[in-house]
Amino acid sequence: MSIAAQFGIHLGLILVGTEISLTFVDPYDPSITPDAAFYPNVLNTCTFLLTMVATINTFAVNYRGKPFMQDLRDNTMLKRSLQLCYAVLFICALEVFPPLNDLFQLSPFPDTSIVLGADGAMDDDWIGSLEDAPPLAQLVGQAGFQLSMAGLLLVDTIA
Repeated sequence: MSIAAQFGIHLGLILVGTEISLTFVDPYDPSITPDAAFYPNVLNTCTFLLTMVATINTFAVNYRGKPFMQDLRDNTMLKRSLQLCYAVLFICALEVFPPLNDLFQLSPFPDTSIVLGADGAMDDDWIGSLEDAPPLAQLVGQAGFQLSMAGLLLVDTIA
């Protein structure tokens, strides 16, 4: 039951992240061409961040510890390594330190303030119209892409 629940949570959040990022991806972008050279885009950046946090969460939750190994609370090196991984992923999701995102070949997230003005009205024709977008993409447009990605990472970690 526990493994099935983990799988469901991770898969659900990866699908949500994919759906959100596809709203902000140009379908004619050459970086989406299969078997072409790798170019970062919003879709593969979101997928990377979500699959990495799912992998780290799975490792942390399924770590056995006692009686055969050291407990996670006592294993300071492993605990600090996991904390460092979480910190790096959240720094990348919030785009706090852009050279780190460049090192991981992550694309910058779209600026949703261009799409929605301060009054909530459409300011630019960049994405066509968020009114036709799924409700989740509308929420991302209002909250901001970086904050939405960090929220997905946090939900995956807590759940």
